[in-house]
Amino acid sequence: MESVNNISGALSHRWILSGTLNLTGSALFVTAYPPWNLGLVTGWLALVPLIAVVAGAPATRAVLFGWLFGLAANLGVFAWLFVVPGFRWYHFLLLDAYLAFYPAVWSLIVAHFVRGSIAAQMGVASAWVLLEYVRAHAGFLALPWITLAQSQVENTVLLQTAPLFGEPAVTFLVVLGNLAIWNLLSGSRTRIAMLCVFPVLGAMVLGYYVLDNSDLSVKTHIRVGALGTDLPAGKVPPPDLEARLNALLEKLEQSLPLNIQIVALPESALVNPNLFPTQTANLQKWANQHQVTLIAGVAEATKFDHPQINLLTSSSNLRSGAWIITPTALVPQQYEKSRLVPFAEEIPLREWITWPTWLVPPLPEVTRGPTPRSYPVPGNIQVGIMICWESLFADHARTLINEDATLLVMLANEGWFGGTAAGAQHNLTARMRAAETHRSVGVASNMGPPLIIDPFGQLIAGNSPDSEIHWAVADVPIVTERTFYARFGDVFVLGCGMFMLAFLIRRLVPTHGIRFRGNKEILQ
Repeated sequence: MESVNNISGALSHRWILSGTLNLTGSALFVTAYPPWNLGLVTGWLALVPLIAVVAGAPATRAVLFGWLFGLAANLGVFAWLFVVPGFRWYHFLLLDAYLAFYPAVWSLIVAHFVRGSIAAQMGVASAWVLLEYVRAHAGFLALPWITLAQSQVENTVLLQTAPLFGEPAVTFLVVLGNLAIWNLLSGSRTRIAMLCVFPVLGAMVLGYYVLDNSDLSVKTHIRVGALGTDLPAGKVPPPDLEARLNALLEKLEQSLPLNIQIVALPESALVNPNLFPTQTANLQKWANQHQVTLIAGVAEATKFDHPQINLLTSSSNLRSGAWIITPTALVPQQYEKSRLVPFAEEIPLREWITWPTWLVPPLPEVTRGPTPRSYPVPGNIQVGIMICWESLFADHARTLINEDATLLVMLANEGWFGGTAAGAQHNLTARMRAAETHRSVGVASNMGPPLIIDPFGQLIAGNSPDSEIHWAVADVPIVTERTFYARFGDVFVLGCGMFMLAFLIRRLVPTHGIRFRGNKEILQ
């Protein structure tokens, strides 16, 4: 009986230790992102405890701990979702359970292969990249938010891998770094650890070279201002939309920075401006008077006003997009949002599924716009626009670059999230798009910090909300060359997939050794 108790106690202690390590990894993962912003350290450590727990573990245990890691990590990172109007605890439970599936699958792969050679380490890192790619392209479940690469936006040197192979390549290097640390801590795997470090060091050397040898001072520069506003969801706006538009014009007139050439206003900055032709004409006059290009988020109805201002005509669909008002044009160029937020701006699979109203309340949907394109503005510049959710998707930005965009503008409304860390997390995607495409990005945001980002992904101007209107202003270079990633897309992901497939075939498919003796084949 005593031996049975000893065995039971040892197993209980082992599970407690494993659970503690697992939660430690989740905590490290959470602190790699806003509001903590410790990714330069914790991003390289977040997976180490999970690897230690599942390495060599039975399949069931590996999947369980991987899933629990994901549950805790997502709870910490996405806690701001609970302030979104209409978002319930069961919505979060379903979302969390789904997102935790990806680290669970990865943990199963780790359990079987992480103790192998350097090829096995590359395979494990490739597996994370592939799973992250699937998560980012899973139809209406796609969510490329909080990738491991995004934990490294302050690591400007490492970020210079993105113009070659995109965000997935940065993720790959971060996973390799975690594997190197785990191998080093394992004691007898120092050589494998060093081999894992070499690609990371190589990428850092490349990054230093790129930054030292890229002179953006010879480029044409343009002065861009991104506006931030402070209109939370619960704040009652002026009930008169005409008064709101007049107030915006007055604030622009009072606070416009000197020598500005392009002004970006947040998503939904203008609400149904077509209803007020006089004020719309005043916007055009203002642009002419100041010789400024105005890029403003436009919506037919607001999402967060209480009571909601909802001025629909005969259609049950809203429109969301942007107006590009230039000093030389008589009417604005108009962009319509082409990538919609599932369950918030569109109801997925409604032709085949009748969603229960407790899960998906009925809502007016947003009309999907055509394929995104760039828009010409004075100064021989082509502007590409990303409305909020669209900035998460690298293929959207690549499309804009391949449509000749030389400047990217992201318009966001973080009023969903009530001043939480969501806005800062969202802006990580803008910095990744800048690095991948080698384009400057201006971020205009409601309830989130406005930013100006240079073509290397570096923040060159930013402002935290301290009043109802605030600016980020900088002179940005206009780049016309397309990066390798913009031209060829996710070839790195394809390479990871091919490597992973070859590795699995080599390891899992039984082979019969073949020896050659002269011209005869002898099966062993």
